[in-house]
Amino acid sequence: MTLSSSSASRPVDCSVIVVTWNRPQLLRSCLRSVLGAIEASGLACEVLVVDNGSTGGDGEVVETEFPEVRLLRSSANLGSARANNLALEVSSGRYLLLVNNDVCLPPNLVSVLCAYLDTNPGVGIAGPRLVLPDGSAQQSWGTFLTPWRACAEALHVGWLTQRLRGRERRLSPGRPLRVEWIAGVCFFIRRAVMERVGRLDPRYFFYSEDMDWCRRARDAGWETHFLPHIAVLHNHAATAYSDPQWYARMLREGRATFLRKYYGAWSVAAFRLATLLGSLPLALKWQWRQGAYAARRRSEAKGRLFWALWPGPRGTGEHLP
Repeated sequence: MTLSSSSASRPVDCSVIVVTWNRPQLLRSCLRSVLGAIEASGLACEVLVVDNGSTGGDGEVVETEFPEVRLLRSSANLGSARANNLALEVSSGRYLLLVNNDVCLPPNLVSVLCAYLDTNPGVGIAGPRLVLPDGSAQQSWGTFLTPWRACAEALHVGWLTQRLRGRERRLSPGRPLRVEWIAGVCFFIRRAVMERVGRLDPRYFFYSEDMDWCRRARDAGWETHFLPHIAVLHNHAATAYSDPQWYARMLREGRATFLRKYYGAWSVAAFRLATLLGSLPLALKWQWRQGAYAARRRSEAKGRLFWALWPGPRGTGEHLP
């Protein structure tokens, strides 16, 4: 095993950071894949897990089954950005790999990412292709949110998002692509970028902190690249579908935080109105339909409506994975 610590004489090539909350089974699978990818790479790496106020035994899984992993504990759920920042502050790798606890890494991921940034000095951030358990593709990258795009998506002008996803499907499996941002599910960044632009913005509780980090990196002169030739399995349904209403609210709150930061309060007001107008028909559409799929869509629609009608705190994090 090629795990290193900050006290070791060999410099750390990559710090792998995992934030977890009450998902011990997912965490176990994730860490096994992380350690496998590190061993296959032959690089000096460290693994840091942030137990984000868990009560489900996540920290105990790390302590008893993965003693080579460094465990950081938070007494409360800090949200994604602040929890990752705890580990970023004490990490020592020249590269930083942030992964969700619901992913499984392929054995060659760490070596491929490190080699790519080694040979492309102008690239500051990179990310792989995300694949769901059923084999379908998840959106792995995107363009920066604008007030127009946010409102159009809230009103379900579907061709905008379909155009983006269609472009991703047409990519050659071996052709990297320069993009504006990549998903934080599996997010690879140079330490030099973080030292230049700072850590994740703690104003984001959950969602859009990845887009914000890429925006700040671009403004500082770094490129972000999507690498479609390497895929990461994302067990998204195990987390996002556990409470669709809460996740729908947090997704919109993250987008609102981004809009507020870069465009001002008027853009958030417009986005909130568009969300209200776009969610009412969906809520009615799914209200009396039966089945698990209809129940999830109904819950998502209610989450959007609640967010649009009752602005409130960023969220308690009760369901954050």
